[in-house]
Amino acid sequence: MNMMTQRSKRNLIISVVVVLIVGIAIGATLIVLNPSAPAKEKVVMIVMSGPEAEYIKKAAEVFNAEAAQELNVQLEIVELGRDQYFDKVKTALLGRSKEFDIAWLINLDIAQYAKAGVIEPLDGYISDRNSMKYDINEFLPIALEGVKYKGKTYAIPLWISTMFLYYRTDLVSPNEIDEWDKFIETAKRFTKSYNPNSSTDYGTTIFGAPFVTMPMEWYIYLWSYGGEIIKDGLPVFNNPAGLKAANTYYQLVKHGIVPPDWNTYEYPKVLEAIKNGKVAFGIQWDAAYFEIKSALGDKVEIMPPPAAPGGKPAAYTHTWTMVINGASDKKAAAFKVMTWLTLDDKGAQLLGSFGLPIPTRKVLTNPTFKEKAPHWEKMYNQILNYGHSLPVAASFSPIQDRLIFYLSKMLSGELTPQDALNKAAEEAVNIMKEAGEYGA
Repeated sequence: MNMMTQRSKRNLIISVVVVLIVGIAIGATLIVLNPSAPAKEKVVMIVMSGPEAEYIKKAAEVFNAEAAQELNVQLEIVELGRDQYFDKVKTALLGRSKEFDIAWLINLDIAQYAKAGVIEPLDGYISDRNSMKYDINEFLPIALEGVKYKGKTYAIPLWISTMFLYYRTDLVSPNEIDEWDKFIETAKRFTKSYNPNSSTDYGTTIFGAPFVTMPMEWYIYLWSYGGEIIKDGLPVFNNPAGLKAANTYYQLVKHGIVPPDWNTYEYPKVLEAIKNGKVAFGIQWDAAYFEIKSALGDKVEIMPPPAAPGGKPAAYTHTWTMVINGASDKKAAAFKVMTWLTLDDKGAQLLGSFGLPIPTRKVLTNPTFKEKAPHWEKMYNQILNYGHSLPVAASFSPIQDRLIFYLSKMLSGELTPQDALNKAAEEAVNIMKEAGEYGA
């Protein structure tokens, strides 16, 4: 009797276990097949190596842990080196490859891809309340304008950059360098060839290397004199305002108030010259703030670049952005990712806490970031009050290349400022005609 009872119990237990296993298997099958629980769409974002890539990778971890379920999107980050990134993006977009859904572009490159029809216009998603949960107008106006081509929005701003005038507080005061004429005279006073008792070898610096940062620095001069690069579809940088800007820029080299190897000076050398006390002041990117402050502490401060006499300063501004690959099959999902990273309270504040200056008031003036990034609020006010951005035109990149070439000729003394600007403008006309943008 007991033996039969024990055997019956064993059989019963085995039967229950079998039923449970089968039940679990059936349940799992039902869950997989259940259309109310769709698999997450995987969105691939291609990024360029650097601190910003590290911030995005950290944010992606949070997105996948906390937002993926609600948005039904999984985010994968693919990182490429700086030396291969732009070629990879160009080849993939123009080749209609589907290997990534989102790419980073600097805003001045948007036009060429928009014109080619290989990046997705976003206005439909922005106007769709089911897709766009946030207010697009949280972005700084200059950042929004910089992602439009022929009236359509092609990108979401990700982080913004500008140039400050860094100056040694123990050597100069702001009112000695707030206008270009005073800037040059003060630079002479801190150049040993003019003043053997100077505590610095040279007064200031220049982005003299033949690279994109050369014209970017010169645009500050141009805009401060009331000039423009392109107006009404015509190159106008060789007008009287442009000539004043070029003459002033040339004075830095002519008077020897910058290091003699100025034609090798780009971001790293300008950074070293300021933080190591080789110069008393100089124009440099906002990204250099932490390193310069770390080296000099309270002995350095930032201010807007100089103005023309009696005028207003000008702040060069460009924006790194996110675009959707026109060949992507996951455009709506990609749009959700981009807006979560920049406009969602969780995503945007997360990136802000890492150190990414998203161009919104909520991030740049957030009190919680002031200790970590005290220059952000100054950046916000400088861009808001004095910001200028580059023309969004398919012809602009080759025009800028010609400006680099002719500004180099001017700085080296091979061409006069007027001849350099005229030659650059002549070539700009041809480039704009070929692109169908001349007079447009």
